[in-house]
Amino acid sequence: NSDGFSQVFGDKINDYDVCILWSYIDGRYVYSIYSTKVDVSKIAEKYSGGGHFGAAGFSSTELLFK
Repeated sequence: NSDGFSQVFGDKINDYDVCILWSYIDGRYVYSIYSTKVDVSKIAEKYSGGGHFGAAGFSSTELLFK
């Protein structure tokens, strides 16, 4: 469950264009993307996910960001 994950970044979220958290759960990488500057829902949509401007997510079977 990713409820409240955006709070992990605190004020630092304003220092970066995009912040990403990921977990490996049951054979899938689960990504949570946050931003105060970028429409992260567009990133999530690219990977068949969803969300809104400041918070979005998706999952994949491979690690996409290294």
